[in-house]
Amino acid sequence: PSTSKILLDAPVLAITRCFVEASKKDEFDAVFKAAVFHLNAYTAPFSACGAWRIDKEGEDEEFVLFSGWNQIQDHIAFGESEASEEFGKLKALMKDADGKHVHVEKWE
Repeated sequence: PSTSKILLDAPVLAITRCFVEASKKDEFDAVFKAAVFHLNAYTAPFSACGAWRIDKEGEDEEFVLFSGWNQIQDHIAFGESEASEEFGKLKALMKDADGKHVHVEKWE
């Protein structure tokens, strides 16, 4: 949304790599597009976005999700909330996932 701050404005950036079988890529896309609203509502005023990695390794597809948070605990709270249930449907479509948090500092 145009009212969202860009991801790099967030104090914490979550980077999640989602490994998906090629045959489930379209289904994953559809579920993500339907569920990202719930994630964006939780990350506000920051946003979340994701895309398919084009320089993938191996046969599986890799979707990389970026989401901005005030603190890591906010991300954990989302995972425990009812709002994450729709987003949780993606887990059934993944073979594996790897997530990291990065503290963002601005250099002047």
